Amino acid sequence: MGRAQRAFTLLEMIVAMGLMVIVSATLYGSLSAVFQGRRVTEEAHEPLRRASGALELLTRDIGSATPPAGVLAGEFVGADTTGDSGDPADTLAFHCRARRPELLSPMTPIVWIEFALTTPEAEDPVENDELVLVRRTITNLLAPEAQTPVEEVLCRRVRALDFSYFDGTDWVESWNAGSTGDVLPLAVATTLTIADERGEDYSLTRTTSIPCGALAGSAGGTSTTARGLGGR
Repeated sequence: MGRAQRAFTLLEMIVAMGLMVIVSATLYGSLSAVFQGRRVTEEAHEPLRRASGALELLTRDIGSATPPAGVLAGEFVGADTTGDSGDPADTLAFHCRARRPELLSPMTPIVWIEFALTTPEAEDPVENDELVLVRRTITNLLAPEAQTPVEEVLCRRVRALDFSYFDGTDWVESWNAGSTGDVLPLAVATTLTIADERGEDYSLTRTTSIPCGALAGSAGGTSTTARGLGGR
């Protein structure tokens, strides 16, 4: 007779199932902690991601600003303003070379652009004390009648927008090409402050050199290499 085969007892099955439950619970807890950490990290980086994307578009247009003198000459006006909350709510309007295909006009490659903060639409789920960053664009500068700017939202939950302009010596808070000898600043520093879901603020600053910039008051707007941008 061969050795009798031994089967698992009920007690052994219960112990084995208990161990499996303990191991499964441990693995679930570990995976839950990993996914929770990932969600927290993504939430922490989301405001900076939104601000970085908006600043990328904004600085690309600023870097393409055209001189305010000559054919299709236009304004370059940066106003230092404050919002209802007391935070910076600057505006910047200028002409630039259209770098995006959707902005190209069959009449001219030059467009008018304005960056500003505005209140969200009534149906927008943004809190009342928060603003949106918009870009207003006019592509047909040769139209016989005044054109209505096309408004595009670049970033939501914005707290503040601050522009500073480098004149070759100092950073100033406003700029009007008409009173600086029809020249552009050598560089523009943009600080965008936005809020996350918990109401915490995040600020991001980007400095953009303007190839057509010149020293303020220079004769004829002779272009000058942007140097000495320290401090920004």
